[in-house]
This record gives sequence, C-alpha cells and structure tokens, in this order.
Amino acid sequence: MAMIPVLTQPAQALQYRVIPLGTLGGNQSFAYGINNTGQVVGDATLPGDTSGHAFMYDGIIHDLGTLGGSNSSAWAISNAGEVVGESALTGDRNSHAFLYTQRTMLDLSKPAERGSWALGVNDRGQVVGGGDVGSGAFLYNDGASVDLGTLAGYPDNTAYGINSTGQVVGIAQDSSYSVNRAWVYNNGVMKDLGTLGGSSAGADKINDRLQIVGWANTAGDAAKHAYLYDTTMHDLGTLPGYVNSYAFDINAIGTVVGAVEMASNARHAFVYDGTMHDLNGVVSSADGWTFTDALGINDSGWIAANATNPAIGGGRAQAFLLEPIVPEPASLAILGWGVIGLLVRRRR
Repeated sequence: MAMIPVLTQPAQALQYRVIPLGTLGGNQSFAYGINNTGQVVGDATLPGDTSGHAFMYDGIIHDLGTLGGSNSSAWAISNAGEVVGESALTGDRNSHAFLYTQRTMLDLSKPAERGSWALGVNDRGQVVGGGDVGSGAFLYNDGASVDLGTLAGYPDNTAYGINSTGQVVGIAQDSSYSVNRAWVYNNGVMKDLGTLGGSSAGADKINDRLQIVGWANTAGDAAKHAYLYDTTMHDLGTLPGYVNSYAFDINAIGTVVGAVEMASNARHAFVYDGTMHDLNGVVSSADGWTFTDALGINDSGWIAANATNPAIGGGRAQAFLLEPIVPEPASLAILGWGVIGLLVRRRR
C-alpha cells in the first residue's frame, strides 16, 4: 500500500498583530525588553517631552518613577516581573543602576560610583550591567555586587545579558573607545568571542542553550553584521539594500530580532527564524508606522519593537508589542484533508 506523505505547513514568515503601548503623556516611547508573560519595559516621555520615565506595560503602561532625578529607563524584565535599568539621582548629575521589585526602585550602585546602569536580569534575581570606566562589568546577586573584571587590554567593560543559569555576555572597549570585543563569562572565565573578520564585536543576549547574539565587524571593517554564536560565530547577513545589521535578542528556540541599517542610517526592524524578514513586511496593518528596531522577543515569539510615523508625535518613535498570528488548527486540518482527498482521487 502506498504511504500517505506527511503534510507540513508551507515555510513562510509569521504575521504579527500590532499593539501600540502608548506613552506617559508625551509624544515618545521606546520598548527595550519583554518577558514570557508579555510584559514590556522601556521609557516614555512625560507631558511636554522634557523628561522621560521608565515604564512597564502589562496591558496598561505604568510609570516606574525615578531615584529622585528627572529621567529613568528600564532595559530588561525577568519572568518574575523584576525590572532593571538606570535612573538619574536628585539633581540630575549622575545616574545609577536600579532594580525595581515589589513596587520599589532600589539603587544598586556602590557609594563611590558616579554612574552605573543595569541591563540584564534573570529569574533568580541576578542583575548585570556596568559602571564607571575601569570598574568593569558587574553581577549583582542577593544584595551583593561582584566585579566580573575585564578582558586584557580592554579597560572599559559592560555586561548586557544573563541567562537563567548565570552565564553573562557583554562588550569590552579599549582605552581609545575605538575597538570593542564581545565576550561570554562562564564559570569564572571571560572568553573573547572573536569577530566576523574585522576588529570589533559586541554581545547583547544569551539564552539557556548558550546561543549568543550581537554584532561583529566583517573583513576590513567594511560593515557590521548580526551574528548568532553557538561555539562558532555565524553571520546572519543583512537585507537587500542595507549595509549593517545588529542582533539584539534571542529566545529559547533561537529566533532572533534586531535591526538592519542603510548607509544613510535609516533602519528597519527584522526577525530571523533561519531567514531574515523585514518586520515591516509581516505585520497585519502598520497604519503608517515604520518599524525601525526590534529589541526583545519572548519564548512565545512576541516582539517588543519601536516604530516612527510622520503623522503622529512629530515623527518621534513609539513602542509596540507585536503578537504572532498563529493559523487556526482547524484551517490547517481542512487543508490537510483536502490534499489527502486529492491524493485518494488520483489513485482511483
């Protein structure tokens, strides 16, 4: 008896439903991170657009306040809802890293630090970030901050991402700020990830499969390309007409989001699932918005992105949540039975 072939859905890019997050009364907002419950964090301007505060969105946009100064930004959120970022202090002379937990913003900086920032947090409450030049990347855990050190020859160092088991990634800079190196910190050892043939690279996020994403210079420093690292660095390329690309986040199954950039610095957001897709081509209805950056993706494929619209807010950026539109199982089943029926008729 002839075998009935296994039917699979045609390979194609997902489509996304567009959800605007709004602002805190001003014209501008930026989304920087998302967790697995769909909560998004970023910053948004207040009425008058002269200052902005960190926010958390869970269907409603919430002002997280500051550490006493005028401005704050939220860079990442854990699945437990803990938020990290940076905030100006009273007087606005310095900014400090913060952890927002139990409706309280905690200052994570050492007393002697002039400035610091927290950029990543995991579900164990471990926080990573950076501070004053020469202080190195830090890991905050259980009320104590540990200096992760620097790469040899690169005195300025910042940690950008941490996974659930405590592996950390980041970017080191030389004293001239002209050369960057991507690194991963694992079991007390900081390893240089290399480049795509050029002089510089940076690492932004790491998942629990130890897949790392970021950007790296190509040969001759001709361009910067997004990469995915999984013991070796894989060039994700860019889209036609664009010179540079940057990967900003990766989820548990290896889907990557980021941005591509033209020589003119114009940018479009992308999602990479084995193929790089311009997010502007896979949204259900953009209503005049151009998606410029995708900075976060969760394990369900929801994306935190930013877009501009010349007709709204004077063309200033605003934050969005992009929800994958999953085909109805019933429609796939009907398609499958239709093809099987056609095969049966042909056999007859």
